[in-house]
Amino acid sequence: SGGKVTVYNYMGVSKQEFKNTEAEGENILLELNDKRMVVATNMGQIKIWDVTRKNWKQIGVPRVFEQNGNLLGEIRQIAVNCDGTKLCILSDTLPAPSLKVPDTKFYIYDVEYDKILEYEVGAHRVPIYCAWDQSDPRFLGVETEFVVGSKEEEEDTGEQDPLYIQKAEKPADGEEEKCYKLFSTFFVTSENGIKEHAKIEYESSDNTLLGINVPCYYISGYSKEQKAETKPEDPVQLIITIQERRFTEYEGLQVELDDDTKKAILNFSASLANGNMDEAYNAVRGIRNVQVWKSLAQLCVKTKRLDVAQILSLIHIS
Repeated sequence: SGGKVTVYNYMGVSKQEFKNTEAEGENILLELNDKRMVVATNMGQIKIWDVTRKNWKQIGVPRVFEQNGNLLGEIRQIAVNCDGTKLCILSDTLPAPSLKVPDTKFYIYDVEYDKILEYEVGAHRVPIYCAWDQSDPRFLGVETEFVVGSKEEEEDTGEQDPLYIQKAEKPADGEEEKCYKLFSTFFVTSENGIKEHAKIEYESSDNTLLGINVPCYYISGYSKEQKAETKPEDPVQLIITIQERRFTEYEGLQVELDDDTKKAILNFSASLANGNMDEAYNAVRGIRNVQVWKSLAQLCVKTKRLDVAQILSLIHIS
């Protein structure tokens, strides 16, 4: 029920039960991986359990989703990273009792340091989905959507009122592309906070982000199919698809990458995001795979990072 969580074994037998107090409210979200279970309530409470032992145990006391005593909003999605040290939270602000507005920020709750970080995703964009990498606790993906203010409000005041937010329509053929949906990636650490890694524009047939498992990410989409014997006026059938794509650093790599090489490339990208060129140099200096070097060189060209090209040249010379 809404005020408790019951744990069952594979035989359907109830093994544990966790009840909320009246002040904690009712559960609205539950997120689970192989290390942690996280529950969010309608009172802005966040509760975390260690699920690595036979009897699951709650970690500490519930954390209220607030800063400086002010509730940050109503939690819409919560995602826990692979080692259970950080949560990504998407929420709705509550400017009026009966009005919910998607927050233009996403939030990171650092479990170990008991602090909340925030990140503004950009003008006229709201985060709509978040996912952590399956094996690296630092790597986060956030899907954002382009939004606009109410047309009526703009006409009356010449400005966009943040209380009137609606989804932007996808641009028609020939119109300027507004990047209706974007998928942005970040490195999140207690030491350096939230650092943006990359922005990936969706293709016209893409729908939504499904998950991340470096070197790949997964997108759901659709394709149109019309049988040869059908008439032109017959409706086109939409086929749901799942696309596996590689991040830019790993594009063109045909060989199967070992875990050490994947981690080295990811550490290289993290160091660049943090602006630490010495760490970036050290991260990849031991790589001997020619295809990896070609991929990193192509990355320099695409991102126009001459400073990165200098690092790669130094390693090549040495």
